Amino acid sequence: MLAYWSNQRRLAINLTVFNRYPVHDEVEQIVGDFTSLILLDVDVKPEQTFFTRVKETQATLLDGLEHRHYDGVNFIRDFTRYHQMTPKAVMPIVFTSMLAGAGAFSWEQLGSLRYIHARTPQVYLDNVVIEKNGELLISWNYVEELFDVDVIEAMFSQFVDLLEQLVKQSDITSLHMKESDQTLIKQYNETTEKIPSTTLYQLFTDQVKRTPDEVAVVFEQEWLTYSELHKRSNQIAHFLKEQGIGLGDKVGLLAKRRVDTIVNMLGILKSGAAYVPIDPDHPLDRQTYILKNSSCKLLLEPSLYEENHLSFYTTEDMPAIAGPEDIAYIIYTSGSTGKPKGVIITYQAVTNTIQDINQKYEVNEDDRIIGISSMCFDLSVYDIFGALSTGAMLVMIRDPRDMQELIRTVERRGITIWNTVPAIMDLALEQVGSHFEYPSLRLVLHSGDWIPLSLPEKIKRHFPIAEVVSLGGATEASIWSIYYPIKQVASHWNSIPYGMPLANQTYYVLNYEKKMCPVGVIGDLYIGGVGLAKGYVNDKKKTNEAFVSHPDFGLIYKTGDCGKMHSEGYIEFLGRQDYQVKIQGYRVELEEISHCLLTYKQVEHAVVIDQTDENGIKFLVAYVVTEQNISTTELRKHLRDHLPDYMIPSYFVYLDQLPLTPNGKLDRKALPTPEKQKNKVFIAPKTEMEKILTSIWQEVLKIDQVGVNDHFFALGGDSIKAIQVSVRLYRQGFELEPKNIFSFPILRDMVQFVKKLDQFSSSQTNDVNIMNDNKATLLNVKDKQLNQHTLNKIQEKMPDIKIERIYPLAPFQEVIYEHATNEPDTNAYFEQTIWALEGELDIKLFIQCFQQLVDRHDSLRTIIVQDEQAKPWQAVLYDVQINSEIKNLIEMTKQEQQEFLKQWMNENLSRGFKNDELMTRLCIFQLGNNEHKVIWSSHHLLCDGWSVSILIDELFQLYETTNAGTTAGLPMVKPFETFIDWTLAQDHEKARHFWRDYLSGYNQKISIPKKKVPSKSEGLNFTFMDLTLDKDLTDQLQTFVTKNNITMNTALLAVWGILLGKFNGTREVVLPNLVSVRPPEVEGIENMFGLFTNVLPIRLAWTETQSFVDFLQKVQLETLKCNEYAYYSFVDIQKQSELKTELTDHLWVFENYPTNPAIFSSNENRHFAITDYEVVDEPHVKYGIMCFPEERLTIKFGYDQTVYEAEKIQEILNHIHGLINTILQNPIQTICDYKL
Repeated sequence: MLAYWSNQRRLAINLTVFNRYPVHDEVEQIVGDFTSLILLDVDVKPEQTFFTRVKETQATLLDGLEHRHYDGVNFIRDFTRYHQMTPKAVMPIVFTSMLAGAGAFSWEQLGSLRYIHARTPQVYLDNVVIEKNGELLISWNYVEELFDVDVIEAMFSQFVDLLEQLVKQSDITSLHMKESDQTLIKQYNETTEKIPSTTLYQLFTDQVKRTPDEVAVVFEQEWLTYSELHKRSNQIAHFLKEQGIGLGDKVGLLAKRRVDTIVNMLGILKSGAAYVPIDPDHPLDRQTYILKNSSCKLLLEPSLYEENHLSFYTTEDMPAIAGPEDIAYIIYTSGSTGKPKGVIITYQAVTNTIQDINQKYEVNEDDRIIGISSMCFDLSVYDIFGALSTGAMLVMIRDPRDMQELIRTVERRGITIWNTVPAIMDLALEQVGSHFEYPSLRLVLHSGDWIPLSLPEKIKRHFPIAEVVSLGGATEASIWSIYYPIKQVASHWNSIPYGMPLANQTYYVLNYEKKMCPVGVIGDLYIGGVGLAKGYVNDKKKTNEAFVSHPDFGLIYKTGDCGKMHSEGYIEFLGRQDYQVKIQGYRVELEEISHCLLTYKQVEHAVVIDQTDENGIKFLVAYVVTEQNISTTELRKHLRDHLPDYMIPSYFVYLDQLPLTPNGKLDRKALPTPEKQKNKVFIAPKTEMEKILTSIWQEVLKIDQVGVNDHFFALGGDSIKAIQVSVRLYRQGFELEPKNIFSFPILRDMVQFVKKLDQFSSSQTNDVNIMNDNKATLLNVKDKQLNQHTLNKIQEKMPDIKIERIYPLAPFQEVIYEHATNEPDTNAYFEQTIWALEGELDIKLFIQCFQQLVDRHDSLRTIIVQDEQAKPWQAVLYDVQINSEIKNLIEMTKQEQQEFLKQWMNENLSRGFKNDELMTRLCIFQLGNNEHKVIWSSHHLLCDGWSVSILIDELFQLYETTNAGTTAGLPMVKPFETFIDWTLAQDHEKARHFWRDYLSGYNQKISIPKKKVPSKSEGLNFTFMDLTLDKDLTDQLQTFVTKNNITMNTALLAVWGILLGKFNGTREVVLPNLVSVRPPEVEGIENMFGLFTNVLPIRLAWTETQSFVDFLQKVQLETLKCNEYAYYSFVDIQKQSELKTELTDHLWVFENYPTNPAIFSSNENRHFAITDYEVVDEPHVKYGIMCFPEERLTIKFGYDQTVYEAEKIQEILNHIHGLINTILQNPIQTICDYKL
């Protein structure tokens, strides 16, 4: 029974022995403890009958009794001390027999025996047997925390059943699990589903017919549509046929991360051959071995297509050559013999897995799968064909160790599916700000290693809609065989559940007899079903050992993993049995590394083990016995020449000899703990960068002191820790590619490759990704109406421009665009922002900092493009350089400088911006040694006043910190299209109905007194007139609005509405209120750069008896009500009104965006200050009012002098001033009583 439930054929039982030796006639009457323990060695041989086993046990027991003077407790102490084990319950099962002599004792003398309770905390389970009145009493005492109630009850029942069976049958047959367990396991493996038996290339070919023009695969600026990928791979297949390649052949695939690698892979499959991926980063002799061992006839490199001019080959489809039972690919994994072993996978096996996952998670043409895993790792098979069989896009990346690039790719490409080992996701999330979310990612697939219990919650925090799925299996079973959707991590879990079998696959927990383990019992994990490999290349022995024919389950694969079936219907994974481990998701045979060490001539003995650090990350330790001194550098280099990076040990420990057990085997527990090998001569860091890097090393490697001569890997570094160093440098504003850590592991060398990094987040996109035919340029598009044909037309007009993303215009951008296109001969909305700077200025540094802002904010890299229907779109460009000029005017007089600036600005205005030109440029004029003027030219389509304030603040922060040799520490920013996402997600139909009803019945045109009817030929002759309230009046007005719980804008808007009504003889007006649409629910909106404004028509009406105070509350409510629909474009709002474009003829602007006053003042910590600030633009309305709520409220009235008289404008300003005064003196007066 114990062997069955512990799944151990051989075990030791503690027997309680009564030692009342016949030293005295009355020894039986002596009171005292005469018990001792002996250890009974039990070997349950499956082939033995029960009574043969009884006789053998009796002989063992008698032999043990002969030596009972050596107490079992002393033996356990000596045993644990010798093996350096914890003495706590090493042999925790006890059999306590109280049968001998019990019959002579009358229990009734003491009363009725109710229960037996032994307090033995060092014992897990004590089986006590007693004879009472001719009956056998059995009592089990056990530690409740260690046994599931159902399991312990099932064990006890089975023990009793076996005793009863022995009485009835005089023998015991094999043990069986209880019926409920049998039912659960049977239902668990009922996985049959109708999944078509097909090939990888057939899945792809079928998809080509459905989505020929969708983008299939992307790598940086390379891309191909499904149709193009199909045609090119056909050309590869015809080429291979010409080379004599056919069904059953093997062709090596140099697995570089290129689009052409995918082309080659498909071409190989279409030719009937199987592909064998070769990692170009692996040592040459490993590549050579794989090619030779797998009998590859050719090795295809990505350059094959161009170098062999395959574009001239036919693109016609080849007849299907391979079938579902044929070989699709061979992937090599680490092997215990010292050489990697090739796993042979058929089409039927792998397509079953891929189709099942795609069906379960509804993968479709809207998905974008990020290709992170190496093509020599079978996770890549799903990335590639999971995408290509559904119309999804495969987005390949250059360096999977570059965590920043992974997150940027998720953002910019709108990735929806992520499939990696858990460690990659964990590291990627380290460099993401705690408050950032990426809404595009909907599915996260994790496999290949333990998933930390904390990881699913971290994923949900940053990817709120993502479903997280744990997957498992083996390369020998076609990627995955088991899955578990992680809804929520339960508090009682020790690990994430392994899960349930995938379709047409089975999972078994078997004991040492290859019989099913009961629920809750640990056993060996086996996989069955259609996903199994054909075996190993040229290794029948290993194939027969691993792939076993079972009488009940058919062909099954022994994974080498341990696990147990959980009562809730899933398998719990419990680790490996052998010396195979998972490092960064890769399967590593430790013996392969040991073999490689032994090939070095001075190494006599070597063994490699795995250990786990404080963060749960596995690392490798090599123990080496050598004839003479060998440096770690030599051994590390030797291993790098033969093994991949992830198989290089983090530590090397040199021993005189390996510790052995008494029977001559390696005593792994006696191997010493590795010490981090610091350089003997400590040299402290001197430069700032050395100090930063040493601090990060100390943090990552968990050591107290690091010097400039220390070696990263000698201190315990590995590839995961290299990524951690890179990520933490990135957080501090620096960039270090992980590959340079490997190439230059000594700190003083490594520091040379650390670069300053702009402290910016990359853009985020949730777009539909589409490509251009002529240029290898990825376009991210917000609207599927912009189809491939239209995109091609757009790109044809601008062949030299690299477009990163395309999305629609924001609401007020549409207003500006319509006005600008209706008046093409003007330069309306062309803005020249002028800063007068006083102090020392490094001009080149200033331009460099401005360029960093262009890189940081996508709106500064934006141009406007039109589709074939003349619909405008904004296109964000890749890697653009700001157009900058420097003009030295020091030799001119002040008068000459002013004239030059005026002329230059007029010419700059006339120049404007071309359609394909970046809508921003910079010119710096040097007026004196410490005097400069900066003119930033931009189009109002790009940004609003709030954004200009952000730009100025960040520009000056960058300048001062860069000049000081530090980093600005600017917060990560979301791209402007995040706001576009928000506007597109709003209920536009509801807004349309609101504005239609709101403006219904309003048909009165409102204006101020004009001088004459304007003529278009005269153009605009704009000027400004100011009204500035004194400080006392400003303070009174501020007190008034505060007391009445309204805003300053509400009060001034009400004043203007009343005046405008009186000018027009009406008590109802519509005022065009310019508002900032920065919704607080959009994360990061306050630091976002772009045009967030819109014009809202506020409809104000009052009665004869209404007081100004009452009216104010109504104005406040009206503005709040309209603000709910501020996302609806003013152009569309006008369409809902009866007056259409004549709804308003001016603009009301309240300038209250946040500014940093420090940049306008000099102090000893700043090199310069802004002494004057002005925005000069070409007006686009006949008149407008701008309010500046500063210490003294200023109202600027801009007007066209050809239309309005200065005297009348001054009169209007006087009325505003007078009305404010009157209201403050008597706010409860009725509006009709106010006289002009």
